[in-house]
Amino acid sequence: MHPSADIQTPPKPSRPQSSRQKRSGFSILELLIVLSILGVAATIIRPRLSRASQSAPTMPNDVLIGDLRSLRSALLSYANDHRGRVPAGDAVTIQRQLLQFSDRDGRTSPHRTAIHRLGPYISHLPVLPVGANRGRCEIVVINAVADSAGLNGEPRGGWLYEPATGLITANTVPGERDTQGIEYREY
Repeated sequence: MHPSADIQTPPKPSRPQSSRQKRSGFSILELLIVLSILGVAATIIRPRLSRASQSAPTMPNDVLIGDLRSLRSALLSYANDHRGRVPAGDAVTIQRQLLQFSDRDGRTSPHRTAIHRLGPYISHLPVLPVGANRGRCEIVVINAVADSAGLNGEPRGGWLYEPATGLITANTVPGERDTQGIEYREY
């Protein structure tokens, strides 16, 4: 017999199970990781969902409000770039000042140049979505005492613009109202 065979090794003490093995569920770290992943997924998905809701059919009143907001923003941006002056001149000149590149004095060019480096302020003129002029997109230049009617009282253009004040409104027949009784010209 071998001398080392007589020596018995003491049994290894059993290790107590770790607290992680005893309980079921998730650790706080695991929960934080899952919440972080969900947060990243939400930030990716949310803009896509909002774009989908924006492309859904809307009420003409909502479209009108959005179009007026875009036009007014374009006019404000133009004024900020042109020493506080709003677009001025005849209707064609004003439309060019919003849709094309311009210099500090408001002269326009369809192409960006070293001089014509400001703008454009809007990509296209929106189509009026309501009223007798629905479907028109032209700007009609008015003054404080003029009306929006053309020859023989027929309406012309989709938007009324007053260069003296920089205000733009929907070119609707006076008295045309939305479902809540508000005149479209008051938007």
